[in-house]
Amino acid sequence: LNGHKIWITNGGVADVAITKTALPDPVGPGEQLTYEITVTNNDDDVGLEYLIIDLNAQVDNIGGNQGEPPTPTVLSNSFRAAFDDVYDNEPTPVTSTSTEVKVEVVEPVLTISKSAKASAISSAGSTVEFTLEIENQGPATAFDVNLTDILPGVFPPGSVTFSSFSAPANCLPSFDAQTNTVGVVCPTLLVGETIKIAFNAVAMGCSGPVTNAARVTWTSLPGPMGTPSST
Repeated sequence: LNGHKIWITNGGVADVAITKTALPDPVGPGEQLTYEITVTNNDDDVGLEYLIIDLNAQVDNIGGNQGEPPTPTVLSNSFRAAFDDVYDNEPTPVTSTSTEVKVEVVEPVLTISKSAKASAISSAGSTVEFTLEIENQGPATAFDVNLTDILPGVFPPGSVTFSSFSAPANCLPSFDAQTNTVGVVCPTLLVGETIKIAFNAVAMGCSGPVTNAARVTWTSLPGPMGTPSST
């Protein structure tokens, strides 16, 4: 857990003192962290008083938390309250433990496919149309989506032209002539959204099979907090 925040609300009018400790401190990777909150009620009136503790915690973006369907990562947490029940000036220790709350950590799953319209060409100078399609199959939004397709040298940079492009409005296609690379950058790709790009390239000076594959990377969180995954 990272970046925890705790809000404590005291109901009614009470003389209450609150302290909080973390055990162990410091905590290492994989160790269980326990927060201990001690609430002392310094008055003895008969008025109704209550305490609400609201804990927000951020899940660390580490390998152990990056399960994918059908086996997602499940994190669990429970809360224990211990207090002295004072009756006739005789304190009786009481402990109450909450039910276990389970949270499923979801990760986006992207698929990519590539096809060539002409599976065979008769001679150098022939045009081949390539089509790339990326889909976010869920169950979460993908961030910082980056498609790269480095074309073989038989397709000179000057011969590459885009024929169609469909994607969410925030996605942009590109071509780098120095590296002969077709690319698409997309800040976010929602569940069910697709990116489809088609481009033409002219084959020069080749004989025999020419193979090529594209690669897409993405993160489950935006910016530097994300951890890349790829296909």
